[in-house]
Amino acid sequence: MAKRKPTVKQGATIFRSYIESVESLAEDFQKEWYFAIINRLFKGIYPTFKENYSILNGMWKLIEPNINTSISRSTQGSKGGKQTTSKPQASVKQTPSDKDKDKDRDLGQGYKEEKNIKKENLYRSFKHLSLTETEASKICQDLSVTSSQLDEVLDDIENYKKNTNYTSLNLTARKWLKKRLEDNAQSTEKSKIWQEMEDYAKAHIHPIPEEMYDER
Repeated sequence: MAKRKPTVKQGATIFRSYIESVESLAEDFQKEWYFAIINRLFKGIYPTFKENYSILNGMWKLIEPNINTSISRSTQGSKGGKQTTSKPQASVKQTPSDKDKDKDRDLGQGYKEEKNIKKENLYRSFKHLSLTETEASKICQDLSVTSSQLDEVLDDIENYKKNTNYTSLNLTARKWLKKRLEDNAQSTEKSKIWQEMEDYAKAHIHPIPEEMYDER
């Protein structure tokens, strides 16, 4: 194989496959292989394997395209090829109104409704949630519940660890109250059924007289 004019390289890529490809060969073959790669990458010298190392010629043909690509990239870098650098983006200062808009976007429409409450009296407020007197009265009227029942639900919502996921206390309180009323209705219905069964048993099932027991 003819030699070409050596070209000194500052750096190049050596892939793991270059090493693994000769791990099963004898140590002297490995040394010959490693020196061939180093001389080609960093000195530009093409390998000339001796006759007893002819097996390396076929292996070299397989990696030569990658070797040439690595050398080409290294050469372009050493010539000071144009490198593009991203310009640092100027920092934009947020005004208080911008921060409010971001918060509205994160928490959703429900937060906007809560934030726009101005002079109207609040019935209950905690964290980012609030409920007005008007809303509380409407809930009691719509669901036929007392203020005590509403307060109990509001306490549970306030103590709920994941209440930060809610955006409207009005809607959340309504949902919790409906669920609680449904559960109570089902519990009442079950109690009624059990009471009816107990009354039926008392009326139709009589205890066995003691004298009829088998004495053993």
